[in-house]
Amino acid sequence: MLTVASVVLFTTLVFGTICKGLNICTKNNIPLQNLIIGILSGILCYFIGVVPNIFEAIILCVISSFSAGGIYDFSRAIKKRK
Repeated sequence: MLTVASVVLFTTLVFGTICKGLNICTKNNIPLQNLIIGILSGILCYFIGVVPNIFEAIILCVISSFSAGGIYDFSRAIKKRK
C-alpha cells in the first residue's frame, strides 16, 4: 500500500536527481524546492488515490516535505555542535 511518505520520498528522489543534473540546487532555494516537491507529491497522492481530497493531499504533502527538510537541518546542526 502506498503512503504519503513513500510518495513524498519518490517525488523528492526524482526532483533531487533532476536538480543535481541541471546544477540548479543551492541552499537559497531549498524552501522553494520543498514547496514544489510538496505540491507535486500532493497532486500525485490525489491522482493515485492515497488521499481522496486534493486540497488535503497538497497540504499534507507540503507539511511533510517541509518537516523532512527541518529534520535534516536539525540532524546537521547536532552533528556540527559535537
